[in-house]
Amino acid sequence: MAQAALAFAPEFGAEPSAAGHALQPAGAPTTAFERSGWDIGRDHARYGLTPPADQMLFGHPVRQGWDAGQPAFRRRTRPATPAVRQWLALRLQAWLRGAAFEDLQVTPNLLRQITVSHCPVTGERLTQHTGHASDGVIERLNPQAAYAAGNLAMISRRAQAARAGRDAQAALLTAREAEALPADDTLEGLTAAQWLRLAVLISFATPLPHAQAAALPLLMLPPNRVRVLNPVQALQVVLSLPFAGTAELPRLAPIAALVPARARPAFHVFMTTLLARRVAGGHPWDAAAMKTAMLAAWTDPLMQRRWQRLSLELTTAEADAVIHGATRAGLDGTPWRDSSFAQATEGWGLPVPQPAAARGAPSARTGLIALPGVERRASGGSRVRVGVAPAMVAGKGLRGVRVG
Repeated sequence: MAQAALAFAPEFGAEPSAAGHALQPAGAPTTAFERSGWDIGRDHARYGLTPPADQMLFGHPVRQGWDAGQPAFRRRTRPATPAVRQWLALRLQAWLRGAAFEDLQVTPNLLRQITVSHCPVTGERLTQHTGHASDGVIERLNPQAAYAAGNLAMISRRAQAARAGRDAQAALLTAREAEALPADDTLEGLTAAQWLRLAVLISFATPLPHAQAAALPLLMLPPNRVRVLNPVQALQVVLSLPFAGTAELPRLAPIAALVPARARPAFHVFMTTLLARRVAGGHPWDAAAMKTAMLAAWTDPLMQRRWQRLSLELTTAEADAVIHGATRAGLDGTPWRDSSFAQATEGWGLPVPQPAAARGAPSARTGLIALPGVERRASGGSRVRVGVAPAMVAGKGLRGVRVG
């Protein structure tokens, strides 16, 4: 974020001068809250934009920053792309709510990467800036965490309005209430199936008890850049993702060797069920059809029962170890990395769970993140490729890669 020249900030409460600008300050913003609003206003000026009218009262921190930025950027503003406008609006939204905003990784570039064409909750095609319920908006998944990378996803304004700030537990409870309604009826604008998808989406970025996370069906793959914090859900994605595309299936025997002996029968039954759903899903060269078929399979009670039998045989630490072992050995067929909980939630403002060996205890390592396929330069100049969009990546650093 731009470093503001606070000496140019007008005094809080100043009246406009005859030239139409606020009087020069007697001092800079005195609190962190005022300073953040000042920076937002100045960045609006940097991109040649005017903040919303209700933020333009004289003496308002956003107005102060905007007034200070006008002479500094009048002749050298930067292009105000849709991603920039969305970034400024998101910062302002966080500031007005008094929520933390992680400005090192949450950039216009990140917002471009998490933009999607269809709402993951309702399935409707998203529009932009029409004022309709179908407009795409960036939503913070875990309401207890900051506006930070990995905790943001694009959904429709209709889904955002229905959610109304609910966390994963509240969304799941609403889904159960909606199930009592006649088929296709809505509760607060969403059907029971849509409420359950919303609960699953929120759960990816929400630390949950092992048994509760294990009970959730994989009704969607985590959207790009969303971090999966619960090891059992990360394992669910790792095992399911290869069946949801056209790539060659991974070798299962080496992965089974990583599973504790007591859980291997359940592992083989579950993987056989996945394979059967893949065979029944249609032509293996049709990636879209395969993905649809595999996600639809999670609505089958048999599929869910077999997954829960496997997942509840494992402790959190054991699920984490399977992911870590498969990643290090390259057995999953995709470029994975695993990161610590602290790394995955850097800038989120969440407490770091302590590792424990007890069944269902939270793990301190697993963090799963979806990244697009991009090429980067590794240290030493070797070429590296991160993911294949939308690839699921787990790794020891938030930018960990497999060198090829």
